[in-house]
Amino acid sequence: MENISKILSVIDPTVDDQPALRRAAWLAENCGAELELLVCYYNEYLSGDRLFDSPSLEKARSEVIANQEQHLEDLAEPIRKSGVVVTTTAAWITRSTKASFAAQLPAARTLSSRIPTITPLSRVRC
Repeated sequence: MENISKILSVIDPTVDDQPALRRAAWLAENCGAELELLVCYYNEYLSGDRLFDSPSLEKARSEVIANQEQHLEDLAEPIRKSGVVVTTTAAWITRSTKASFAAQLPAARTLSSRIPTITPLSRVRC
């Protein structure tokens, strides 16, 4: 059994109900672990794939990510009140399937350096 110190919870930006977040928050609180909330967002109309990329598209993407960051902070607030350390990351991703996830999402490199291994729940001990 391994002690768990950090948990990554990927948030689905397309739905309100986040059952995985509830489980991750419970586990973090009971194990004394930190919790990282991550949302990866893509919208084909803002991607620049259909039209040339422009400053207005970049501004729209920035606003969408800012809204996603605020949503993550809203989700994190009640969890923080229970004493869990919660960090948040919102990132724009591209539709390309040719590049690796880490190459598409610079935040993934940061996250992977903070979360060194993925431990199966069967080996977790609080």
